[in-house]
Amino acid sequence: MQTIILVRFGEIHLKGNNRHFFENALVNNIKKVINGKVEKSQGRIVVRTTDPNDAEKVAKIFGVVSVSIADEIENNQIEQYIKNYKGFPTDSKTFKVEVNRANKAYPLTSMDLAKKLGGIILEQNKNLKVDVVNPEYVLNIDVREKTYVFTKTLKGVGGVPVGTSGNALLFLSGGIDSPVAGWLAQKRGLKVNAMHFETPPYTSGASLEKVKALAKIIGVQKLYVVNLTDAMKEFKTKCNLAYTITLMRRLMVRVANHYNYQCIVTGENLGQVASQTIEGITTNNSLSTTPILRPLICYNKEEIIKLAKTIGTYQTSIISHQDCCAAFVPDKPVIKPTIKVCEQEENKIDYATLLDKIISSIEICEI
Repeated sequence: MQTIILVRFGEIHLKGNNRHFFENALVNNIKKVINGKVEKSQGRIVVRTTDPNDAEKVAKIFGVVSVSIADEIENNQIEQYIKNYKGFPTDSKTFKVEVNRANKAYPLTSMDLAKKLGGIILEQNKNLKVDVVNPEYVLNIDVREKTYVFTKTLKGVGGVPVGTSGNALLFLSGGIDSPVAGWLAQKRGLKVNAMHFETPPYTSGASLEKVKALAKIIGVQKLYVVNLTDAMKEFKTKCNLAYTITLMRRLMVRVANHYNYQCIVTGENLGQVASQTIEGITTNNSLSTTPILRPLICYNKEEIIKLAKTIGTYQTSIISHQDCCAAFVPDKPVIKPTIKVCEQEENKIDYATLLDKIISSIEICEI
């Protein structure tokens, strides 16, 4: 049996002459998720499928504001449909008809059609009364190229379609913050792949599997796995210990810049740890050839955890595994690093050779 899903989108309406680009991107993204027919209809997207569960899948696609499973009828059959409508619960006493008339060629206004259909319902259901303020049952009529009738609406994630804002490389650690940052970046239309940094044997295979699971949850399809063990040992033995983590984060940026992404996304949160101060952020920004976006920069931990629970990453993120820097964190990490000192410390090692070795050993995993 065919199921009709009426899909609404929000911000796309504001895109002016670029609106069709965003609409087409959303249509294509829906087609990747469900096995059905997807088409545009006067400011809506209509999905035809055999699986009612596809409504929940579509609601989770970025750019979708809400969805409704609807009956689809011809515009000249609205009154007859309402005369035969049997959907009112037996315990309902009040109702309301809400009409959205997107098709301006339809002869009745929204208000006139609502009144007319309400009258038909009252004739067919003597136990019902109209209540436009607090009805027990709302019947929605959406008049477009065809008419869609529905009673329930499922909220979507909103945002703009993935892929309409460019591509990004996410630093995915396995903690709570970075998966949320990647999810938010996708919500703003970025197509996101991820880079994970490990320091075996201090980090385990189980730790990497956890990161892969997080990547799958947020929809990342490609994961770059970078071994930093030799680099961290060099930083620890040859450089100022207080700068170890700052140097590591600068190295991460250099590795990411090797790939052709339009921006880097991190889960950094201002002041959360010693390396995430304005000074620490500045030392990283100074050497990046692409913008570094930090979606969580002004969030507090409670807000981040709430988002993580909402998107489904929290329970995986809190599984206990060591991250790449845990074994190398100094007792007193520098809080206000400077670019000048960072460069002096990096000059103590054969940086170019070290960077080439790291890049040549990167593994790419398809999720």
